[in-house]
Amino acid sequence: MDYKKILQNFGVAVLAQGTSVLVSCLTTLLVPKVLGVAAFGYWQLFIFYTTYAGIFHLGLNDGVYLLIGGQRRSEVDKPSIKSQFLAGTVMQAVFAVIIGVPAFLTQPDPNRRFVIIAFAIWMLINNVAWYLGFVFQAINETQLFSLATFIDRFLFMIALLFLLFAKEQLFQVYVIGYLITRSVSLVYTFWKGRDFLAAQTLGLKETMVRTANSIRIGIKVMIAGVASLAILGVARVVIDQVWGIEVFGKISFSLSMCNFFLSFITQVSMVLFPALRQGTQQERIHFYRYARDCMDLILPALYLAYFPLVWILSYWLPQYRSSLTAFALVLPICVFDSKMNVLGTTYLKVLRKEKFLLAINLVSVALSVCLVFLALLIFHSPNAVIGAGAATLVVRYLITQYVLAKDLKVKTSVKGETLEILFTVLFIAVALKLDMIIAFIIVLIGYVVYCLLNFGTLRSVLGALKRIR
Repeated sequence: MDYKKILQNFGVAVLAQGTSVLVSCLTTLLVPKVLGVAAFGYWQLFIFYTTYAGIFHLGLNDGVYLLIGGQRRSEVDKPSIKSQFLAGTVMQAVFAVIIGVPAFLTQPDPNRRFVIIAFAIWMLINNVAWYLGFVFQAINETQLFSLATFIDRFLFMIALLFLLFAKEQLFQVYVIGYLITRSVSLVYTFWKGRDFLAAQTLGLKETMVRTANSIRIGIKVMIAGVASLAILGVARVVIDQVWGIEVFGKISFSLSMCNFFLSFITQVSMVLFPALRQGTQQERIHFYRYARDCMDLILPALYLAYFPLVWILSYWLPQYRSSLTAFALVLPICVFDSKMNVLGTTYLKVLRKEKFLLAINLVSVALSVCLVFLALLIFHSPNAVIGAGAATLVVRYLITQYVLAKDLKVKTSVKGETLEILFTVLFIAVALKLDMIIAFIIVLIGYVVYCLLNFGTLRSVLGALKRIR
């Protein structure tokens, strides 16, 4: 594999996601200072809905992504890409009307009505932009997709700073700014994909056949992706329905902190897919083994960040102090969901194991539903509900890692997995039960011991990094 090209693409992705993280920080840390708790809850509800926008392209984007993955721009069938783009755009417009019109006519809460209609508009804009973005990713031009993200996030950051300086208290204005900046990003993707859009259009019958084929291939990945989001989404919906919009907003605040880190991990997956598709099987095996070992050592260090973050946030946003204990349950989500995105989801797509990806995510959703309602009945606590979702993500990763290791003929480290789970349990227990300083010292000592017990893995990773030129 061309590691230099991967690093170049990742560098641009980090720039885009760095801007996105900065915007997320401003949104999470400053917007609650201006908006009331309820208004911030509606803002979080809108953001929550946007995470499910991908369901409405029915897998078209994913199917095209899988079919042309690894090709170069000159090799792509551009008339097919354009024709499917037009079919997909019409489909998104129909779904936007189906979502927006009933909300306008029947939703009694004006704030929820606005959120739903705004989501319908955002879904149309975003999914159309994503289609071309997925094409850019598939042909290993991930820099274009990253730059589109950068434009969107940078412009929204400017708008956000202006609104915060003006102390705008209507969450609707922030949502409108979100829509406008995404529209500008859409125009950029149109420009960079103008050779695709200028291509000839296939006949209606041929367009429908190819679109249906892409949907048939991609719908498994799409459903798997939505199911992956639903693992935690079930918990968030239960919290919204049982404890109301204010508690939902507070818990979402903790989850949004986790999303800062997951944004970077998503970009890693985006950069890796076309490179791994072009690489040999042996290169994929070597990369999997060393990436897994590296993440096993580095990601648990995130638990150490919990203590200074909670201390700072509890003073900056005292109205959210009661919800920050949930952050101890959210960090394991960061660790195991990150590894699932980079190693699990990416490799299952590369190896064209969409059926297994769909199956494991659907089973995980069913497990999440059972654990969430069990936690609700026994503990009746938002933290317990989030903990149930986190436990599901851990189980999903462990099963996926076992299956992939067996398929790639890579030895599974039972000792390493056991130590990581024990360290995670230690972190959660002391973070929730002990004084912050004492807990930090225990977790720090635990991490040092964890690294020492994995010394062989550490030496192997360092040796691999030295060989990369």
